[in-house]
Amino acid sequence: MAPEVDNCSPSCEYTNAVDIWSLGCVVHKILTGLTPFANPRERMRYYYGMDEFPAQNLDNRGISISGVGFIKCLMKADPPTRPSAGESRMDAWLNTVDKI
Repeated sequence: MAPEVDNCSPSCEYTNAVDIWSLGCVVHKILTGLTPFANPRERMRYYYGMDEFPAQNLDNRGISISGVGFIKCLMKADPPTRPSAGESRMDAWLNTVDKI
């Protein structure tokens, strides 16, 4: 779940950024077999800027720098800075993977 959903009051706005975060989680899980964050506390520490994105599972699986960058971009802590679905689709790493 996107971290901003944890703090969502009944009046907050659910945006496509939540879905982009989820896409990052799914891609991470497909590539590593693991969720990006071991628990909600780790996810929230990342969201509030207390920890870096946990890329070690991606690095340990030999995911390319551009693949790690793609996932990190989808899972930016600040929701408005996440790419749109169309922008995500145009990512160089994703287009390389499409050709395999």
